[in-house]
Amino acid sequence: MGIYFLSDTHLSPNQPVVYDKFLRYLRSIRKDADELYILGDLFDYWIGDDGSALLGHNPAIEALA
Repeated sequence: MGIYFLSDTHLSPNQPVVYDKFLRYLRSIRKDADELYILGDLFDYWIGDDGSALLGHNPAIEALA
């Protein structure tokens, strides 16, 4: 049983080491986590004049599902 918090991770596919650590962290808490609160910016992502594609964040989205 556990409650976990993440804040301002600003995940970017351009930083694969950080991205991999995030995915490993999610796997490590999966069985123990009753709740996961995500505060601030999860992704380093801009929605504006550049469009709104997922920009390579599918692995993180799938891991959170």
